[in-house]
Amino acid sequence: IWKSVMIRKQLQCPMDFGDMPFDSHTCSLVVASFSEDANEVEVYPLHGSEGLTLKEGYEGSTVWKLAGASSRSEVKWFGTDSDQYPWTYVYLDIHVSRRSFFYVRNVIAVGILFVVMSYCSLFISRHVAPARATMAVVCVLSILQLINAVNAQLPQLAYGTWLQSFLSICMIFSIVVVIEYGSVSFLL
Repeated sequence: IWKSVMIRKQLQCPMDFGDMPFDSHTCSLVVASFSEDANEVEVYPLHGSEGLTLKEGYEGSTVWKLAGASSRSEVKWFGTDSDQYPWTYVYLDIHVSRRSFFYVRNVIAVGILFVVMSYCSLFISRHVAPARATMAVVCVLSILQLINAVNAQLPQLAYGTWLQSFLSICMIFSIVVVIEYGSVSFLL
């Protein structure tokens, strides 16, 4: 007897965003019979070791790229001595990686440009104080806005991400320019 049942289920996948925006994740799903052993219900992947089939041309969402999927089955024995029974388990692993181009173009490149712009203010004459101060402070505020935009997209995390660390370093470089401007103004 063959019985095929389609089940729609919304699942959650624990993710570690530490390498964001260059992160990749594996989401695992385990399927097995709860009440019947393998003598009654055998579970196995339908499409071999691929794990799943996708519509032609589908590569994932705008944020995540589907990097691949794999599946395997395993028989586990439960019971004692002569009273052991097999249960079949199917493991499905879905591998996704973040599409990082958006972050490279709109956050990383912009952060670098603001750091370069803040250092360009060092070449403005010290006698033109408003121009130097404005350029240095605008860069600090712009990087602060980038940090806030990135933090708004993330869930509350107990750890930092690569992108947050990068923007923090950009902020430090820009603040050094403001401190340099203050030192030059005070000492001269």
